[in-house]
Amino acid sequence: MSQYQFSDELIGQIAKSLQLSMLTGTDIMDHLRQLRVETTEDGKVILTEAFKSSFEGQLKTMMTELEEWQASQEAEVQPLHKDENVNATFSLSDTPEA
Repeated sequence: MSQYQFSDELIGQIAKSLQLSMLTGTDIMDHLRQLRVETTEDGKVILTEAFKSSFEGQLKTMMTELEEWQASQEAEVQPLHKDENVNATFSLSDTPEA
């Protein structure tokens, strides 16, 4: 029977998948099912190049969508006062002395 060992890269990807599932509120099983691996001659289980490219592309898309969402949220925030003539500057020298 052959034995295989997870590569550090694969272990790191499993950790990333767990973090992603926690951040997005999705089931870890869905992320783990997407993993694609292959074995090396020395018995290591490694990620396929296709999976790495796909995962990075998905992360970039998610980050772009998040940045767009954040920008739309910031555009909706209204200031408390719209009076542009209010300009107050304070310094310690402005305080009355006792």
